[in-house]
Amino acid sequence: QVTSQYAASTASNMYIVAGDTVLGGGLFNITTAGSLAIQTFQTVAGASVYYDSVTVASSGNIYAGGYYNGNSAWMVKYNSSGSVIWSKSLDFFIYDTRGVVTDSSENLYICGNYVSGSTYGTSNSRLMVAKLNSSGAVQWQKQYGSGVDGYRVGTVAQYGSLVYAVCSYQNSSFSRFGTLVAFNTSDGSINFQNSFPGNAFFEYIAASPTTGNLYISGQSTNNRSLLIKTN
Repeated sequence: QVTSQYAASTASNMYIVAGDTVLGGGLFNITTAGSLAIQTFQTVAGASVYYDSVTVASSGNIYAGGYYNGNSAWMVKYNSSGSVIWSKSLDFFIYDTRGVVTDSSENLYICGNYVSGSTYGTSNSRLMVAKLNSSGAVQWQKQYGSGVDGYRVGTVAQYGSLVYAVCSYQNSSFSRFGTLVAFNTSDGSINFQNSFPGNAFFEYIAASPTTGNLYISGQSTNNRSLLIKTN
């Protein structure tokens, strides 16, 4: 049973990661001609394994993130042939990694959930963003949000000296606010944050590689699709 499926692409290939409750986390490479070039599965003994993020670096290396045992996050680096280069547990993430991107030096920027405590109203899910180098060593990790504010984490984009993450937060009145947070790639400090008016979920973000303009998609409070463009 396939329980999750995400994709990334290059000019000639599409890479799909999927989670299967029996087979584990799977990576598939479909060429533009429609042929299957890579099919590989990762398993953890006695655990269900899932993938929920994937990106392809300019070198051809593939990075896939996910989780096992329900809430243990991990990241796997493959070469362009689908062979595993390394696999790392990311214990500071809880549940999953929602998004991953690389920069020109093949550093990784990953976002996901961090949960402190278990009682709703005193602690909740928060945004966690981390930077790893191409060897999988953690360079920094940062939380955003506190108290009852944590709600839903989206994905990440990178341009220039900033990595952008989108998330949705819920205040004490249970109003939702789509939020854009920019972190400095050097040390993870917050460059700016901007909450958009109106109840909304922000789920996906992409950055134009030429202009740096940002495109954010999500859902408004009346269940309408939402698309925002920012500089």
